Parts: sequence; structure tokens; C-alpha cells
Amino acid sequence: MRASRLIASIAASLTIVVSADAYCDGHPTVEQEFKSSALVCVGKVTSAREVAVGSQSITGGTFYSVEVVEVLKGSATRSLQLYSENSSGRFPMHVGVQYVIFANSGTFEGISGQQLAINNCGNSAPLPKGDETLETVRRLRKA
Repeated sequence: MRASRLIASIAASLTIVVSADAYCDGHPTVEQEFKSSALVCVGKVTSAREVAVGSQSITGGTFYSVEVVEVLKGSATRSLQLYSENSSGRFPMHVGVQYVIFANSGTFEGISGQQLAINNCGNSAPLPKGDETLETVRRLRKA
């Protein structure tokens, strides 16, 4: 009986890993993601607000308030809201940290209306880790 529980536990763990990896259709280049994103900017996270969703399949997510420091593509006000769903597609952010952000609008279960969100398989990154990406985006913007 213990062996079957162990096998079931290992199988469940493998399924979770495969599911998380399967979420990404691929990792776009900076150039591809720049072209396909509605908004590309540098922003500093000023707050995070957890949201509960009444759903069996999704446990909610986080709305991040972001102060826009530099708009590189698209248009944005001085501050914006980004949504990150609690799923394998989650892009966790930290208050006080600046990010290079590639965002698109989408709909999410239990959240009304279109929300800006980041693709966790993309090139969004905290700075200074994303400095090279930011340099590439600045060159693309000028081209």
C-alpha cells in the first residue's frame, strides 16, 4: 500500500512539473516580444494586492500597482495595474523593485474586464537582471 502511495505521489509531482512547463508555448526573443506587446515599459512596483476568486480552478491572483518610469512602446499613464494570476503563468513581482515590462491585455477567470498582464515565459525581468534586455528594447525603439 505504501509503495502505491509513493508512486502516486511521484506521478503527481511529475504532472505538476510538466504542466508548468507546458504553459509556455516557447520563449520569444526580445525582438519578437517587443513587436507583439501592447506595452513595453520600465516600472517600479509600488504595492501588491492579493485577490481571491470564487473558482474551483483558480485561487485568485495579485494586482500590482506600478509607477511607470519610462514608456518604450505603447502608451501608459504615470501608474498602471498589472494582474498576475495564481497559476503556472504567474509572474511574481516585488514591491520596491524596478522591472522591464512587456505587457498585453487579457481576460482572467473571476476578474472582470481586460487586465494588463505579463507573460512569465517572456523577457520581463527585474533590473538590473534585465539590463541587457532593456538595452535591446531601447535600440528597437529607435529603429
